[in-house]
Amino acid sequence: MRPVLATSVCVAHDGASLLARWQALAAERVDALALDARLPLEGCRAVLQALRGSRIACVEIPYRPRASGPSPLSADRHERRAAQEELLQTLVVAAEHGVARVVLHPASLPLPTGTDLLRERFARGSSLDLEALLEERAVVARAACDHLCMVLDGVLRAAESAGTTLAFLTPSPWPQQSPNASEVERLRAVFGGGRHGVVFATDRAHVARLLDSHDSGDIGEACAVRLADACGLRGQLPLDSGEADWRAGLAQVRAPSADLVVTISPAARPAEVEHSLELCAEACAG
Repeated sequence: MRPVLATSVCVAHDGASLLARWQALAAERVDALALDARLPLEGCRAVLQALRGSRIACVEIPYRPRASGPSPLSADRHERRAAQEELLQTLVVAAEHGVARVVLHPASLPLPTGTDLLRERFARGSSLDLEALLEERAVVARAACDHLCMVLDGVLRAAESAGTTLAFLTPSPWPQQSPNASEVERLRAVFGGGRHGVVFATDRAHVARLLDSHDSGDIGEACAVRLADACGLRGQLPLDSGEADWRAGLAQVRAPSADLVVTISPAARPAEVEHSLELCAEACAG
């Protein structure tokens, strides 16, 4: 295992200022950089170009379609093709800079109940009516997963040619998201021994348990573990600052050689980042 610090700890501006902030926080404590999903493709390219010749090993480019952008779950083939092209472009940038991994975040299903409503009801302590929501999800999820399969077919062939691994971020804590852990398991079975893997997120696992979203599946051996604490439905907190048992989450993953990616929000103070990196180093040593 090796410690990694994600650019999630930086306010996303231009590549130069983001990189300077990350380097000031990381100091000599980490071996590698993980670019977080807020960065547009050109922002990823700028940071990677700035890192050429550096001691920092670039290990992944997290990726997800923009909220207003094309969805790989769409029934519209033109939209799926546009979403596939975005992911293929990310793979190209990764390969150009020797990045080993592109992380695919879950996309949103077209459900009438949004995450904002679930957060509001959770905060008020009122009924979430998850059973009805999960029934609505079941109606659309299978077709959405089939659509994602069509997108991934070409993407995984490109990943094989580029020598890059496509990794699914799991679990997906919100019922509105797909693929969830069990769907990731099915997708990986469909594509057999291709260049795909799993990144397990300890904070997301905590939220999934609180929502009882039934996001379960065999994680298997993860290529990376995203380390973050959580409080209620809020994730990406510094380690040991919330209520999530991130150590137990780490222990349940078969990840003997995985990267441990500390992924916390820009609101974290430098001392909290330093403490999180110390705990990450202890986990690596253990």
